[in-house]
Amino acid sequence: MNKVKSFITIFPILFFSYILFCFSSCSMKAEQKSLTVQFEIIDSLIMQSQFSDAVKDLKKLEKHAFDPWICISIYKRYAQLGEASAAEKVLKKSLKKNENNLELNAILAKLLISQNRFDEALKVASFLKSSDYGSIYSECILKHSLSNAEKKDDSFYKSQDLYQVYYDAYVGTKNPIWIRNCAIFNILNGLYENAFSLIPSSFLDFHDAYFWALVCYDSKHYYECADLLAFAQKNFDVDLVKTIALQSDSYVAISDMEAAENARQTLIKDINSIDFSSVEDEDLLPIIFVNSAIWAKNQQLENQCADILFYIVNKWPTFVPGLILYSDFAFESNKKRTEDSEMLNLRNAGIFSKEMELYDSRRKIPLSDALYRIEKALKESQNAYLSLAQLDLKYKMDSSVSQKDKLRDLWYMLEENNEISQEFKSLLVQYAVNFLLGINDFDNAWDVFITYINSTVEPSRKDGKKVILDKNLVWNYLIENIFEYELPIIEIASYFSASFGLRTETTRLLEFCVYESGGILDKNVISPYVSNATAMNLANVYCSVGKTNMALDLYGKIAGRESKNSIRSEIFYKIACIYTEQGDKKNALRSVDYALSIFPENAKASLLKTKLQ
Repeated sequence: MNKVKSFITIFPILFFSYILFCFSSCSMKAEQKSLTVQFEIIDSLIMQSQFSDAVKDLKKLEKHAFDPWICISIYKRYAQLGEASAAEKVLKKSLKKNENNLELNAILAKLLISQNRFDEALKVASFLKSSDYGSIYSECILKHSLSNAEKKDDSFYKSQDLYQVYYDAYVGTKNPIWIRNCAIFNILNGLYENAFSLIPSSFLDFHDAYFWALVCYDSKHYYECADLLAFAQKNFDVDLVKTIALQSDSYVAISDMEAAENARQTLIKDINSIDFSSVEDEDLLPIIFVNSAIWAKNQQLENQCADILFYIVNKWPTFVPGLILYSDFAFESNKKRTEDSEMLNLRNAGIFSKEMELYDSRRKIPLSDALYRIEKALKESQNAYLSLAQLDLKYKMDSSVSQKDKLRDLWYMLEENNEISQEFKSLLVQYAVNFLLGINDFDNAWDVFITYINSTVEPSRKDGKKVILDKNLVWNYLIENIFEYELPIIEIASYFSASFGLRTETTRLLEFCVYESGGILDKNVISPYVSNATAMNLANVYCSVGKTNMALDLYGKIAGRESKNSIRSEIFYKIACIYTEQGDKKNALRSVDYALSIFPENAKASLLKTKLQ
């Protein structure tokens, strides 16, 4: 009986609880259904442009914005109506009760980022780190860093703290721009192999493939660079000019000059199909043509060189490198050939060898035409290089102008400091020094150089007077201020320091020219601006001080940049000499054989081979 009473007592409680649960469940479903209907009504109002009514209804719904999904629904409609303040308010209100909700934090962070409120956004987005919304955190970090950057330099990409951000953003979004940022970080920090290791197995488009081809090139994977560009040509709508320019440079880097020219010719032969207005970098196309003309000239293909030069000066009449090469070719094509007595006898007898016939029938460019084109270009745009080329060509055309007269003109121009630009003055100094050294006037060449350097020195004494540098003081000054001067000036400085027997100073100046003047502080990468002659000087210095491995490495790099076979043969002869001194007969013979294969007239290489056999 007691058990029955007990059951009767408990049953009403259980029943009542059941009734409450059912009622609550039905109430929740009804509420959800009601909210859905209300959102549909609001959406209808928005579609009918009844915006004020829609806003009023949303404000009524805010009291129900406890669950994140309701809050997000209200937020989306406020945002759609342009009610940014109300949208932000509803998000923050909901976050007070749902502070760990990833979706709410992500939406608020994106809203703050869109308003450039990066400090606030960073506080919210920090909660998203390493979550499914990590890419938003990455975006916030990046934009926050950029907004606070004091300098417009590459420090943003060099920051170690940001590398993981880039990578996380890539993982979260699969957007290739983030993995490219990782590669840029590695390149700027000298981690070329790390950058190369990031190359994906597939590419989004040509721009994506081209970027990674650049990574290949910078990391010295030249074969891979050329192959990647060939892949891009087969699979994408490519920028042919950019592609061929980089592809030919890759072949040059591996000393395959013929392949480089073949790549250029694929563009040159199809030049009529190129839409010039669509070319992204306008200078790339004439540079390709100039490089092809240089190659033809170095291969003694004068007629081919002339054809290309004619095209350049007519298509790009103000392109300075083309005009200067055109004037140089004009001078060379009009020079009288020095012939020995045997050749003269044959010529007088009316007998001509094949070589003589080829030489006599070669294309010639009138010097007057070259001068006319330079003067015409100068009328359109003053250029220091063209002004100097004009002066040089006038001297070459007028044989009556004596060296004394030329010197007088040069001294006069050098003294007219107020009437010429600083750029032209620097070029004139370079020209004057080289001219004076060419006639063995070392003392005057040195005077011109040191006078110019002193003219650039800022006053350093308390009384405002300049410290006058002599040949004992100038070297430390130049080395300390080396980035303030143009590359040719430092090249000239290295010549003079070598002439004075200053080995340490010469090495420093040459290493700047070869490795630092291009902006990449890496002894594995030669500056694209340094001359091969200067690089050869540094390699020779390395040899003289016993740094043979460094010399071998540099000689190899120079050979990859040089297109003239006679010079390349000389380089491989020097390499053979080093191997000979090291007792490495196998590599010495291999190097000297190659030197003779590309230029059989190399007498020194022939003699060395005889000694080695």
